[in-house]
Amino acid sequence: MGQEVHYVLKRGSELSPDEIAMLEAAASMPVEYDEDNPEIDPIHTPELYSALLRAAGERNRRIARRRA
Repeated sequence: MGQEVHYVLKRGSELSPDEIAMLEAAASMPVEYDEDNPEIDPIHTPELYSALLRAAGERNRRIARRRA
């Protein structure tokens, strides 16, 4: 596994040429999907998508009850 890097971009600062090269290299890398945490998509994972909608609806109902 690669080295973990943390960077805080400050407002008004510019990226160095090395940082720009890293971003360009990362943009050209292929997408890797996580089998343990699949993308929630109505076409590819309809069960997860419907569970997400149910959970979001329940959350919204709880929030609405608290505000009332």
